[in-house]
Amino acid sequence: RAPRMTSFNASFSKPLSASRRGILQAAVFAETAFDPADYSATAQKGAGVSLYYRFWRFPLPLGLSQTYSFRDRNLQISGAIGGRF
Repeated sequence: RAPRMTSFNASFSKPLSASRRGILQAAVFAETAFDPADYSATAQKGAGVSLYYRFWRFPLPLGLSQTYSFRDRNLQISGAIGGRF
């Protein structure tokens, strides 16, 4: 929504379960983003939770997140698959 953005993020994650195949983790996070030149029009703040599973042998995390936007007052659920090779 802006030509440049500044953002800050804080998160905490905790392992829930570990097995021979991988690890299940949960995280909570809060974030804010804004354009320093036009703060009032571009400021966004939100918080959320995520749950993801990371395999030991194949670095392919599978995740599900729910984010709440304080400005828009809406919930968004997203899923992700990602990794490095």
